[in-house]
Amino acid sequence: MVRPKEQLYQQTLIVQQHKEPPTAHQRDLAVPSIDTSTFQQIVPLGRGRHGAVYLCRDTSSGQLHAVKSVPRSVIRDADAAARVMREKEMLGALSGSPGIATLRGTWRDPFCLTFVLEPALGGPLHKHIRAARDGHLSLVTSLFYMAELVSAVADVHAAGVVHRDLKASNVVLDARGHIKVVDLGCARRIPCSASGDLARTYCGTLHCMAPEMVARRGHSCCVDWWALGILLVEMLAGQPPFPYGIGEDEQDDAIRTSIRDATCDSVTARLSHIASACAEWPTFPAVHNLIGGLLQPEPLERLGHGGAREVQSHACFEGWDWDAVRSHGLEPPAFCKALGELEAAGVVAGDMDITDADQQAFAGF
Repeated sequence: MVRPKEQLYQQTLIVQQHKEPPTAHQRDLAVPSIDTSTFQQIVPLGRGRHGAVYLCRDTSSGQLHAVKSVPRSVIRDADAAARVMREKEMLGALSGSPGIATLRGTWRDPFCLTFVLEPALGGPLHKHIRAARDGHLSLVTSLFYMAELVSAVADVHAAGVVHRDLKASNVVLDARGHIKVVDLGCARRIPCSASGDLARTYCGTLHCMAPEMVARRGHSCCVDWWALGILLVEMLAGQPPFPYGIGEDEQDDAIRTSIRDATCDSVTARLSHIASACAEWPTFPAVHNLIGGLLQPEPLERLGHGGAREVQSHACFEGWDWDAVRSHGLEPPAFCKALGELEAAGVVAGDMDITDADQQAFAGF
């Protein structure tokens, strides 16, 4: 028998039908209910802290989906229920962006809350970085992905949302090779102004956290631009400027201290140390300038604090057609399709919708 408080949480998770697809600028949208009883599992795609992700085919239509089920047993209190609803809200509000995971719908039964997304079958970005020649991506490829990421983040911020966990494993390629930003488990609505009201929650992944986040000084959408700077370095050099956290208190505390106390000089020193890993990066001053602007420890001085156009107008992107970037209208770089799930799905790139999303959209649960 359902206990009263559990019944209350279940009632908050009821989904409603809607007639129009959500856009990046609509808020508080209902998400359609999708009956998953006709879904057939094809292959596991991943596992988050509280649920597994599977590539599924709807046997009634043949359509492919990425499906993540969250057991009701992990939704033990009002805070947990609020987190589930917040991510559902974020996905619904941002599904109009070509660079963000598209939420097709949700389903609930007595055991699980299920999220149904378009599957991005090209594989996560971190796998492509590791598998690349010399362990890092080329400058041309890195800047292409960076441009699509900037466009995706611009959509996130235009909706009054900050992602707060941008990293290589939360970026995936669709079947054509365009990027999708996934996992909105840390996302929330906050004013996208470094001088406005600030959020205080400590969340995200340590090596990508901005100094103001680590120091708990309050943060704005500027933390996303810092994270993109970290990700650009990782694409170009095969490693981020700050080490990955490993879950050991002493070492992770040292990483937190180095990020919290970061200065322009200390960041420059770290970048100089790892720049030798990339044959192209050190020869392009504009790339150094872009990274330095994004990795400015002071958020009010960080590139992007005045809006996405600051980043889009940087010399590295001179002449880029940003409408084409946002719509995924440019030809993407070649990529290793074996790092994704295209073969398991039995599809080729031309068969997939260009707005495919990824299994990791709910890896943060």
